[in-house]
Amino acid sequence: MSRMNVEKLVFVGEQVGLNEYEQQCSLAENCDLSGGVLRPRADDVQVTTSAAQRACMVDVSNGTLRYKNSAGYVFAYGDDAFFLNSDGNWTRVSPDGSEQALQEINPPTITNVAEHYDEVSLNSSNGAWNVTPNPSSPPTWSNISGNISRTYTFASSRNWKNAAYFWAHIEVPPGADGTFMLFVNGIQTPGRFVRVNNTYGWLIWDVKSIDCSNVASVGFSYTLTSTHTLVFVYILYVEYGVPLGEQVYCVTIERNGVESVLSAAFNKTLRRPFRDMDSCGVLVQCSVSPQGRAGDVVRLYRAVEGQYVQVAEYVAPGTFTSVQLYDKGDGSEGYYRPSGKLPYGPAVVVGNRAVVAAGRTLWISQAGNPIRFGSTAINEDNLDAYTVVLPATIDAMAPAEGGVIAHCRRGQYFVPLTPQYDNDLLHLRPPVLIDERAAGDFRSASFGAFISDGRLFVDGQLVASGGLSNSSWVLRAGGRVYVLSGTTCYVWAPQEWQGAVRWTLPAAAQWVFAYGDDVFVATSLGIYKLAGGSSRMSSCRWRTGKRFSPALSALRFIHLVGDAFSVKLIRPGMSDVNMVNVTGRRNVPASEQTHEWQLELNVAWSDAVYECFLTIETGMQ
Repeated sequence: MSRMNVEKLVFVGEQVGLNEYEQQCSLAENCDLSGGVLRPRADDVQVTTSAAQRACMVDVSNGTLRYKNSAGYVFAYGDDAFFLNSDGNWTRVSPDGSEQALQEINPPTITNVAEHYDEVSLNSSNGAWNVTPNPSSPPTWSNISGNISRTYTFASSRNWKNAAYFWAHIEVPPGADGTFMLFVNGIQTPGRFVRVNNTYGWLIWDVKSIDCSNVASVGFSYTLTSTHTLVFVYILYVEYGVPLGEQVYCVTIERNGVESVLSAAFNKTLRRPFRDMDSCGVLVQCSVSPQGRAGDVVRLYRAVEGQYVQVAEYVAPGTFTSVQLYDKGDGSEGYYRPSGKLPYGPAVVVGNRAVVAAGRTLWISQAGNPIRFGSTAINEDNLDAYTVVLPATIDAMAPAEGGVIAHCRRGQYFVPLTPQYDNDLLHLRPPVLIDERAAGDFRSASFGAFISDGRLFVDGQLVASGGLSNSSWVLRAGGRVYVLSGTTCYVWAPQEWQGAVRWTLPAAAQWVFAYGDDVFVATSLGIYKLAGGSSRMSSCRWRTGKRFSPALSALRFIHLVGDAFSVKLIRPGMSDVNMVNVTGRRNVPASEQTHEWQLELNVAWSDAVYECFLTIETGMQ
């Protein structure tokens, strides 16, 4: 006697890496298996018709494409896109779509450093004395005695910001030396009179404690009971706040936001003629070759307690070959941070830093500045750019929790980008080997997912045991893992279906990126948003693995709940059995039975198959 056994097919995806006899499903082409229902996936949307070899999405207008049909790398940072064209040569695409060439630039050369001071003649051309001198040149007051007060008011106020001292040469007889009082803007300031001989001496105003950005008047007073003559010898000198002694200077030049490395250091021992003053201003002369351009920014740095402090800046109004910079002791512009390098290689953004892999070196940008790269951090606030050298060439990178994972032939190394404890200096932290398996191509690694030796690993688990290209693109987005190579895209979605579905792309993938939950593929035909359409693809195919029927048994009936425009019984070594417009139950004639077979369902865009039952007759005579 024979007996009928009913088997329900489970609509699962492919078990990539297994052979056809081990798989429940050997082909799930353009399928959507959500909820265990077989239907075509959502169609792709072509968002541009221009060929693209690299592309990304910036945040402008809630998502704007940036792309180029040229080789290289690219990353998005907020509203800006950065295209890495070659070593030292990038292109920035601004939020408005305009492009800016970014290139490494050589620093200026410091040709001379000298002490600097300002001076002004206190004559009738620049202002007036409260008591008119006679003669006026030099200002002289004769036959005076008692309490003497003289104030010079400028015709227009003077900006001597960061001034430390004023000084002037006056002639006054002995006897008044200890009575001098000094004033700026009518306010008494510290100071002294330093006598040189019985005829003259120096008045020194100590103005470090006051704001000299708006000096309207200077003055002095003294007491001398004997009749005498007072002479002010023309000039008021202004000294600034750079400490005397050994000073070290460097300069940089910035163009289009890219600042050069520091120039060669220039050492200078600063001196002034009076031991009563401990600081002065400094003039630094620089040459620029090749010539600078309009908009270039030349910055002057002085070494202060192990750091370089910016003390002056020049913004060029036009082309130039030389520049003079003045250090007046102002260190409020901030510290120098490592700069000057535009590395070339695969790039990712982790937090507010960009990370570029070039050879064995991981270039990590300054926090908040994706185009500022330097080799060694010099400030201890974990904001500087720095580099980390790996034991082998870096093949791929992927963002990770608190850092970046670098893949190389020695394995995966975790490089932290977030401090873990107080005084944790990131640039001193060594990379940590976390996995001996690693991706061999920059395309083959994503957050927690990578391909190694043709196998796909996700969150440390083996998902596909083989058969994948080591140069496939690997992405994670919206709870799914995408693996793309050529015109084929495998999609793993464990919350939606088991196994992988195989999506066919309109053209071979040349660059792939995710933006939010969406995946975009750049091809020679344009850029497509995967499965982003409102309608479904025209059809999909789902095929079982290869089956062997037991002896004295045969597949008798196929019962579909739903609709398929065709059902195919594939028989190795024999012609296929095609059944079209299948719904409900279909009989498989005895003459078409075989012990080895596969079943293929083809479903149109408007149809779906909810369940499929196979009736197998056993015990036949």
